[in-house]
Amino acid sequence: MKSILQRLRQLIRATSADYALTEEPTATEGWRDRTIALRQRAAYEELLRDLRNGTPRLDLVIAANAIRESGIAGPSIVEIGCGTGYYSEVFSTLAGPVSYVGIDYSAAMVAGARKDYPRERFVMADATSLPFRDRSFDIGFSGNSLMHIPDYTGAIMETARIARRWCVFHSVPVVDRRPTTRMRKKAYGVDVFEQTFNTGELESLFHKASLRVRNVREGIAYDLSALLGEHSRLVTFTCEKN
Repeated sequence: MKSILQRLRQLIRATSADYALTEEPTATEGWRDRTIALRQRAAYEELLRDLRNGTPRLDLVIAANAIRESGIAGPSIVEIGCGTGYYSEVFSTLAGPVSYVGIDYSAAMVAGARKDYPRERFVMADATSLPFRDRSFDIGFSGNSLMHIPDYTGAIMETARIARRWCVFHSVPVVDRRPTTRMRKKAYGVDVFEQTFNTGELESLFHKASLRVRNVREGIAYDLSALLGEHSRLVTFTCEKN
């Protein structure tokens, strides 16, 4: 029987490959590709089976814990960069009843999410220009998406704007010394844009958005030191609005 670590390494190899540094954002439209939506749904099916069987992966647990720690019963959540919508199932399974809305800029992702989770609401929109009024949701949840947004400053400001009190930036790749670094890679066989953030810069942007970091949790392995020359890791920031 395969260990959790072996399965995790296989999933990463299946989803991400051919990393290379780039000066400017490239392949920024890759996540709109219809094949990515199909392959993402297939890749995460095993993780969802484990979730349903009571053995969720660490990053899913971290996301749910961040929601529970808000202390809000049945919170309203908007997930920015929801992909095929699987975190709606993560929250309902691990965090209790929530009122969920998913946002993605990919029509294919939104269509897949609506098919898999017809009871939830999914909206096609850009993370830097969200179609909601100020303070529309208890929690703004940016899940696995900030790394793929060239205007990450605008995305952080928008997440803070639509949240009443809490913002969660989940599974963000960070380094401590190297500046924020742009890359391109293949995700599910398609060229996409990605970036790894300098921790200090990111925390400064949170401060600019009137957010206080209340908790930082390290998640699953994501070490790109062979490319970056420094150990990278995935962390989840739980922030409270000032």
